[in-house]
Amino acid sequence: VSPTGAWVLSVRLLALCHLAFFASFLYDGQHLALLGSRGILPLCETLDTVRSSALYQPGEKEKGVDSETVLADWDTAWWVRAMTPRPPLAAFHRFPTIFWLSCQDSVLQAVTYMGAGLSFFLFIFAGDSAVVHPLLLGGLLGFLAVLVLSFVAVGDPFMDAPWDHLLIEFSLLMALCAPVVLQSVQK
Repeated sequence: VSPTGAWVLSVRLLALCHLAFFASFLYDGQHLALLGSRGILPLCETLDTVRSSALYQPGEKEKGVDSETVLADWDTAWWVRAMTPRPPLAAFHRFPTIFWLSCQDSVLQAVTYMGAGLSFFLFIFAGDSAVVHPLLLGGLLGFLAVLVLSFVAVGDPFMDAPWDHLLIEFSLLMALCAPVVLQSVQK
């Protein structure tokens, strides 16, 4: 097996894993049954809870102290103040998901279909360099990792398995390596 063939096989297997991830949600409407507006863990309610709790550090809400007061305290080291996310970003920092943009059922369904479609596209065209440029391949793998991370972050009770995290990590690793490996193999 040539190095290019091994790389194409790796990308196709990874795309197949992504396809299985998204197809399992699409099967019998499980994505809506789990995270939809009338699901077991409604996405919008979960994000609202995270958004309201992200404005405070642990114990501050009971004391009546807001985050700005704590961050302005001169006893706190400057680097702690600089590294602490401000309230609009604090919620995203705790729950990294694209569903902060919209948590409607139609968006949940569109993201699921988009992930399945991109996975299928990569599975079919991974070996065709005329269709999938190495930079595009890296971008698609990175985007698929972001989509999986979005589901894993909000569906924590249902998707806290080690293989979900490994899928994200391996996708990001392949996304970062794709342009370098494919250009060195093609020379």
